[in-house]
Amino acid sequence: MRSTEIAGMLPEVFQRAIPSSPLFRAFLDVMELLHADTERRLATIETTFDPRRCPAGFLPMLAAWTASGLYVSTGSGRQREVIASAVALSQWRGTPRQLLAALTIATGATGIELHENVDRSGNPRDFHVLVRVPSASSTHEPMIRSIIESEKPAHVTYELVIDSGSAP
Repeated sequence: MRSTEIAGMLPEVFQRAIPSSPLFRAFLDVMELLHADTERRLATIETTFDPRRCPAGFLPMLAAWTASGLYVSTGSGRQREVIASAVALSQWRGTPRQLLAALTIATGATGIELHENVDRSGNPRDFHVLVRVPSASSTHEPMIRSIIESEKPAHVTYELVIDSGSAP
């Protein structure tokens, strides 16, 4: 904010004194300088909350705010994308669509399959989901289990199969 803008917000008695007071003008210039850093930061505030552009140190805070911290294994490099998709994923919470999307985004793997109401042997099993992930995702198994356990409905059981992706 410029000193002239600051002066315009002062009471009229002060505004009349500004032209004849070098001390008052200096005071307004100092106020302008004090606001400069804050205004510079506010001009780009959207980058602070955009997971794709924010500083890396702010990612844990965004992950906590979006409850997406468990979707990322250490060093996976997918944290920004997981946080960015958290709002869209929350709209489908508790559905196969959301679980599949969460697993795909968190692992970066394609070929993840969900089979509802069937066990590993292909036998019918109510309130059960079989999750098949490609063998390349085996390094993410703890994270995958954590995601499944937190995103599936409480009454649903699951089996995780890490294989080449063949159907049951």
